[in-house]
Amino acid sequence: SGAIGYFGADGVMDLSIVIRTIVMRPGRTTIGAGGAIVMQSDPEEEFDEILLRMNGTAATRERRDLLSLMRAAAALSSIHGLAAIDGVLAGLVLDLVPAERVVLAGTEGSPAEVRSAWSERHIMSDSFVVDPLIIQRVTRDRVATVFRAAERQVVVAPLAAFGRTTGAIWADLRPGATIDEEHVKLLIVVGALVAV
Repeated sequence: SGAIGYFGADGVMDLSIVIRTIVMRPGRTTIGAGGAIVMQSDPEEEFDEILLRMNGTAATRERRDLLSLMRAAAALSSIHGLAAIDGVLAGLVLDLVPAERVVLAGTEGSPAEVRSAWSERHIMSDSFVVDPLIIQRVTRDRVATVFRAAERQVVVAPLAAFGRTTGAIWADLRPGATIDEEHVKLLIVVGALVAV
């Protein structure tokens, strides 16, 4: 989605909002369908409208992921205060990826400093190690990383938008769980939403 149109040499312009698009690349075609999401939007109704426009159904994971991102955008637009943002962000990460524990890093003076920790049970009953050097690298390079630590998979994604990094999301996965490229993309999008 976005805008498409033209600017004329005589100062005339005509722009339209793009809500249904087909993007064709060599070997790959994608069909996009969107809607006008405003503060009063109901995420479930907006998603159903997109499906109606596409004249089909989406995979369960795609539906869940899109609904989660729409809920995040709506929730984040109405929050005031860092603690409330952290709670929504941690809940969203726990909903989007098979994470058991989430650490959020980023304070006024240091994007790599740990500011809060969350778990599926919302209480951090046991401690776990967060490597500050990895968080520093992710915030400096603005790139996500996935690795194994203590027999678990871990993903660390930046909270970055508009060329600035405000922190990072550290997600410690449940034992035996794995993360894929789509999970990482979702975390990067969520990180950008929060960083704005």
